[in-house]
Amino acid sequence: MTTKQIIFVPGKNPKPEPALHRALLWRTLAEGVSRADSAVADTLQADYAQFHLVGWNYLYYHEHKDAIGDIPWIDALINKHGPTEQDIRDAHSWNSWLSRFLLTLADHLPWLIRLLPEEMRSTANEHAAILITPIMLPAKFAGY
Repeated sequence: MTTKQIIFVPGKNPKPEPALHRALLWRTLAEGVSRADSAVADTLQADYAQFHLVGWNYLYYHEHKDAIGDIPWIDALINKHGPTEQDIRDAHSWNSWLSRFLLTLADHLPWLIRLLPEEMRSTANEHAAILITPIMLPAKFAGY
């Protein structure tokens, strides 16, 4: 990887300080790539300087998330090598299937959002608010 790469983090919640967030993202990205292709992972390790993060979340939320509580979960995820039987059962459950189906349907037919259960409706409305709220990025991000 010789050209600059940018990961734009469009998450709907506050994120950690950009330097810490970048390091955590890099750690998980490098681990995921190493599981898929060790040769690419070896090349990737040398290119940390080309990994950039546009941390816009602070501009919208005016706060950073404390990532200390997330680090044990990140460690657990990195040290987990594949789904458990319970993970597979959960992913194939009717509840998961129905949730995915309803959210996909609401993406295509937004008027259905008002018919969704409260938790799903709240999530859909949060996403809509973020998507239609203009965010003015500083000039230093203008080239990206």
